[in-house]
Amino acid sequence: MSKPTLQEVVNRGLLYTAKECLDHLGWTYQETEEGFENIHCSCGATTRGDGWFGTNYMYCPDCEKGMADMTAILPGGNSWVTVIDPDKVEVPADGRIWLPERVWGPRPTKEPVE
Repeated sequence: MSKPTLQEVVNRGLLYTAKECLDHLGWTYQETEEGFENIHCSCGATTRGDGWFGTNYMYCPDCEKGMADMTAILPGGNSWVTVIDPDKVEVPADGRIWLPERVWGPRPTKEPVE
């Protein structure tokens, strides 16, 4: 019996490589041997990244754009997290594990903070 693909399990949109996801979001960046640096959102803000084990998500603190690694720890609800079991899901070898969606990080305020 074959395992479902990560794309089938996520079922929230097309998955991308990290570079494809950055390009899809319209973010600017410098590519280095280690990865990506100086990442800026299309709104002009400097993006932020974090994660449980390395950088597993990135977001813009000024707008709603973001991206998340679907093989990392993900929010499941208001008070719990979940992870996709790699033993039960076929994870693509080409690196297409990123979803161009904000799943972590504080939401920007719509009103000015005084």
